[in-house]
Amino acid sequence: MGDPASETSLQALREDVSFQPELTVVSWNILAHIHTVWDFERHGGAKKSRETKEQRQRRHELILKRLNALRPEVALLQEVDVTFMPLDWQRGPLPCGALLEGYTPYRSYNSGQEGTAVLLRDDAWQLDRSIDTSYIGATAASGWKTGVVVHARRVDGLGGTVAFASVHLRWGAPDEQRGLLAMAMAGRRGETEPMVLGGDFNSDPEELAAAGIEAPLLAGGLRRVPTPGGRPTDLSGKAVDNLYVSPALVPRAAEVGPVAPLARGPWSLPPAEHDGSDHSWLRVQLALTGGVPSSPICECSTRCDL
Repeated sequence: MGDPASETSLQALREDVSFQPELTVVSWNILAHIHTVWDFERHGGAKKSRETKEQRQRRHELILKRLNALRPEVALLQEVDVTFMPLDWQRGPLPCGALLEGYTPYRSYNSGQEGTAVLLRDDAWQLDRSIDTSYIGATAASGWKTGVVVHARRVDGLGGTVAFASVHLRWGAPDEQRGLLAMAMAGRRGETEPMVLGGDFNSDPEELAAAGIEAPLLAGGLRRVPTPGGRPTDLSGKAVDNLYVSPALVPRAAEVGPVAPLARGPWSLPPAEHDGSDHSWLRVQLALTGGVPSSPICECSTRCDL
């Protein structure tokens, strides 16, 4: 049985219409091992070569160290591959040996076994099983990129269902970029469902607006959360990693992680100066406004995306 005092306190918050529960979301392209062929000059290998197993191991350790330090309630990850998180992983050590405890993953990988993931922290959010999870596969229409849309509710019953989406858009393909975003919006239960959509857009805010790439998001009522001071999020010096939210989710704070200097790539820097990827993480604190559930959350004994 739960603590009666705690239950009374939670019930009071549920009945307080002015109370706005908060959540922290991190969006991050963690750099798939197969894509390090584009960074060969930075990891010191031959042209079009991948990083070494040892370099990959170290990067993954740094990524997990940062994720465990940030401990977001929801993580929206891109370029997640089987060397980092195998398709059948649910608990226990990851391939590099490090842990990411207390999260349930929902993943969509392409034929190269790389893609996108939404991670829900078990003590904060759980899957709303009344709504199907949308796994956007890699097709010509999506630019051979993927996405995931997960509907979840807070475990304490405060606030209603929220849709969380992780997307990775193809570089230089505005029609396919727009198409994948439209697929992600179609995965939302309804037009009024609060939504958080984050990912690597491979386009900065000016390009998103000029080419109409963000049109499906704007039509669905979502708006971009600016990076502090317009800070860049990757080695190109642009803010290509973006987070969009519904009006019911009010940004309270935003933070961008470190980006490794171009002249010295992420494999040659000491650990304190980078977090293992050629993209920085974007962390946003949001307040969930407008309504609380009238019924308790369904308690399930297992959580799995397989």
